[in-house]
Amino acid sequence: SLETVVRDLQTAEQHAIALRVLLLLSSRLQSVAVFLPTDEKQYCLEELGNITEMARSTSSSLIAKILNTAPMDCLLAQALLLTLSRECSVPLLQTIIKSCWNNYPKLKRVNIVACAIAEIWNDQKLIDSSQRVKVIAKWGNRLSKIGISFASNTFCGIGEVMEAIRKLIQSPHCEVKILTEFFSDFNLDACKLDTVLMQFFEICLTVHSEHTLSKELLRKAEDALLCYKGNALQILKKVLQAIHPYNYEVLQFLLEKIQEREDSKETLKGLELLRYLHLYKRCSPPCGTEE
Repeated sequence: SLETVVRDLQTAEQHAIALRVLLLLSSRLQSVAVFLPTDEKQYCLEELGNITEMARSTSSSLIAKILNTAPMDCLLAQALLLTLSRECSVPLLQTIIKSCWNNYPKLKRVNIVACAIAEIWNDQKLIDSSQRVKVIAKWGNRLSKIGISFASNTFCGIGEVMEAIRKLIQSPHCEVKILTEFFSDFNLDACKLDTVLMQFFEICLTVHSEHTLSKELLRKAEDALLCYKGNALQILKKVLQAIHPYNYEVLQFLLEKIQEREDSKETLKGLELLRYLHLYKRCSPPCGTEE
């Protein structure tokens, strides 16, 4: 009859009550078994094993139901996980986390429970794993809002992380502060950040700017230069060579930055020439021999 009740109950709270009955019954059997004759004691221990297995099965089903339901009762999920052994709880949590895939809001909810359990058990391995999943859930959700897919599984390696960065720096929504936060959260090498910043700088001026340099792109390029730790002179000269000769605003920006780092007559001459070119208004785009 108890099995029927457990099977028919629908809500998490009702399941929890049924589980509590199972645990109390198990405890009661254990306390009286020592006073029984050998034959009855053996029978009682067998029943105790059945009840314990039923409790474990019920807990697992209930935990899965709670963690797959929104809004989630985190405290009830934690309490039920603690009724199970670590050997049962950890694989169950890992299975549910893997099943989240790209459902980042759900992944975040499930991981809140995993983090709490890891802290209670003081399990450093589980704490580290939960922290990484927390970071993946945060960035997966954040990047998906700007059309970037990230980490289709919760155990992404450096390859998946760098691929996400490659997509991010090509997005018009990218900002230097987003890149630095991303690198900080994933504990990536600062040298790689410098490389990415210069790639972002180049993309801002050569891809997004086309023939005009907006104030927004100018600010992003300035931010990338300010955060860059190395000598940006070579990068500036490289980008200068790639810029369209009629993109005067970008040319002026680059020449000014080069002049700040290297006092050069040639650079000054270029800046002087640009002052006159800004006054020249074309009637048609360059073509043929002129181009």
